[in-house]
Amino acid sequence: MALHKPPCVLVVDDDAGTRMFVTTMLAAAGFSTLEAELLEDAETIICKCSADLVLLDIHLPDGSGFDLCRRLQSSGITGSLPIIFISADDDTDTKVRAFEEGGVDYVTKPL
Repeated sequence: MALHKPPCVLVVDDDAGTRMFVTTMLAAAGFSTLEAELLEDAETIICKCSADLVLLDIHLPDGSGFDLCRRLQSSGITGSLPIIFISADDDTDTKVRAFEEGGVDYVTKPL
């Protein structure tokens, strides 16, 4: 009998409280989770692990989530990896840009 592997979600946010809240909720729903505080860490995790979805903050200490999304979308390996932006930015221009950069959805904080 084959074991079912739960979908894996990478949560990228520099706020530890947000990461803990999101990963706790996802784990309760049956997902496996990975966490990253920085873009550099997120890229390393994505290269080494097979995340099925990325929840990505826009404003991170080492750069913009938009930049990471663009890099992932332009790669043949990660180009189909769905990215949902999570951000406190509630303005229309930022939301539109998130979709233009390749995001599949946008969730406004607080969650």
